[in-house]
Amino acid sequence: SNTSGSSSSPANYTVYNNGKPTTTTGNPYWATGCGSNYDALYSLASTKASGAGAKTCILDPTIYPQLLPDNKQTTLFTKASIRHGDEKLFTVEMLNSESYIDSLNPPQVFGAQTDYDKLNPGVRKPLFIKRNSPWYPGGSGGVPAMAGVTGQDLALTWSLDELGAAGTHDRQNTNRIVVADEGAFMGWDYRVGFNGAISERRVGWKKGFVTIPGVYAGVADGTLNPFGKQDAAGSAYLDSISVDGVNFRTARVKYFGPDFNVSRELMQLDGGAMAIAIGGDLHREMYSDRTSL
Repeated sequence: SNTSGSSSSPANYTVYNNGKPTTTTGNPYWATGCGSNYDALYSLASTKASGAGAKTCILDPTIYPQLLPDNKQTTLFTKASIRHGDEKLFTVEMLNSESYIDSLNPPQVFGAQTDYDKLNPGVRKPLFIKRNSPWYPGGSGGVPAMAGVTGQDLALTWSLDELGAAGTHDRQNTNRIVVADEGAFMGWDYRVGFNGAISERRVGWKKGFVTIPGVYAGVADGTLNPFGKQDAAGSAYLDSISVDGVNFRTARVKYFGPDFNVSRELMQLDGGAMAIAIGGDLHREMYSDRTSL
């Protein structure tokens, strides 16, 4: 059976008095099955009728099943060699790989039970609707009045189902080239080479995401309706704060540099040949990680 809801669509609320939460909770559409005026039914009425968390809605768990993410990985490796001079070999290797993971998740949620800022996990802020909003229960927007709600601030837990399932993408590309020449020169066996590689990873919002501060501002000034379908102004506002197609994290790693080794026999001893080998490597690694939230 359904228990008390958390984030839902329409939003659940907790009454605040003097800046502190009370045990009074609810949802303006709980009594009518949590349907509101949406084009589809996203939530079900909870079965808890009294106490904290009572008369709230809960998201229908059958709408957004957790499926395996769409993913793909491709790799191309190419190698070419050519012999030149006496016992010398010049080689070029190239590697290109690309992978992606596209995940589909339940809609974006807002309120004190979710992180306000991805850069500061654990920082959470109540999402308040106040009596000046037309969408306040009993206000001019047509949201039903609720017993015990008489103008106090209401902290919301809201799931933005109107935008549908939230999708993210994670893409990574790696390119590497290795050039080497090896052979013998004036009695020495040698190998010299150069290694260069670049790897980039981009993680972003694919669909169904908006800025969190934008949602808080839109609810506070009455533009967004957390209890039902958006009107024209609310829909336009959601479009204006959309971050669909935006990468919120881009990381790059670069590696390049030469290396060498030479060796030769010096003399024969009773136990075998005495030899000498010398090698070296000089490379540079660079790493950058940018976020855009």
